[in-house]
Amino acid sequence: MQPIIGDDRRCLKVASQLKRRHYGSQDNPIRIRDDEATELPQKRPRYSSHLSGHITLSQLPIEILVRIMSEIPDQRTLLGLSLVSTDFQGVFNMNKWEFLRSAYTKQVRRGEYSQRDATRDISTHIEKHVKGVSVLFEATWEGLIYEGKLEEAVDFIKSLDYEMCQENYDILLQSLQSMYDHVVLQTWEAWAGAFTAVDFLVKKYPTNGNIREIQKRLLHQAVSRRQEIIHQSTLEVEWNNVYFVLEKLRSAMHYQGKNGDDNEAEVVLATLTFAIQERLWYEASRQVPILIRLNTNIDVKSLVQKLETICCGAISDNQYDDATGAMDIFLEHDIFREITDISEEVIPCVEEAIENIWEVWATAKGIRWASGHNIFNSVYH
Repeated sequence: MQPIIGDDRRCLKVASQLKRRHYGSQDNPIRIRDDEATELPQKRPRYSSHLSGHITLSQLPIEILVRIMSEIPDQRTLLGLSLVSTDFQGVFNMNKWEFLRSAYTKQVRRGEYSQRDATRDISTHIEKHVKGVSVLFEATWEGLIYEGKLEEAVDFIKSLDYEMCQENYDILLQSLQSMYDHVVLQTWEAWAGAFTAVDFLVKKYPTNGNIREIQKRLLHQAVSRRQEIIHQSTLEVEWNNVYFVLEKLRSAMHYQGKNGDDNEAEVVLATLTFAIQERLWYEASRQVPILIRLNTNIDVKSLVQKLETICCGAISDNQYDDATGAMDIFLEHDIFREITDISEEVIPCVEEAIENIWEVWATAKGIRWASGHNIFNSVYH
């Protein structure tokens, strides 16, 4: 077996850049984040013993070559790598549209390829390169959705309407429709993209039966997979996507006549929990009255603790309006003070919460915090 020579050396030199924090030449590197860099798997003993330490590209499993190309962060480097050898070129040709879509999506997410850039390129090239333009359109859409820029994603679609004829615009909208037709959604981003796309398409084509059917299937899928959705990890997920999906899910359940049901309350509780994690005190406090209205069997003590967390968090973050708004909830709802079978447990819990809120309030700096709040003059305090 011959050692690596010629094109193979150039290929592995390019591929080895995946271990570094940049791609491209040293004179003109293309930088990426650490979490996007991918290392080649270490050589297995069977390769080194058989080949005396030398490996040719043709001996690498195709899965490794696919992984290398899938991790390329921009289309220029991707195309450059595909031309380095017949091995990479073969892998690229097998699934070039998915590779390009992945690379463009990464560029959009990093802000290296803007909505304006995409609009210009799509409107310029759609006449001659329909497939490539469709891939670029989908990649731009997915990149914006991934970053939680839902309104910008819709604006992107609308801007294209002014740049091309209706026939070409319909091609892109058909591509958007196909992205979410008969698809099993798995992530917050996928759900957010589907709801955003379908909402836009329904408004654009209100009498289109196919789009209405997609909307119906989407809502049914969301309701039937409620538990799966709300228990997804929110790590490194944009809050806009999480909140939007949960609101659409709650709306779907309400529309289907489940208002007041414990299932809907469970979705609201998930929204409340996620909002607290993100320190979004206003959004968190908005969920509390909804939860009270929906579910009379709510764990009141747990809700008191969450409301205390919201109040103290808003005070600590110097968010006066959010803090006082959350504190008002204690005074506005009888569930926190009425005499019931569980009041012996709830009222002491509320009193303790108010004491804790007062301790944080007393340390707040600024004249507006000196005015106090009615909750501190209530029957609890």
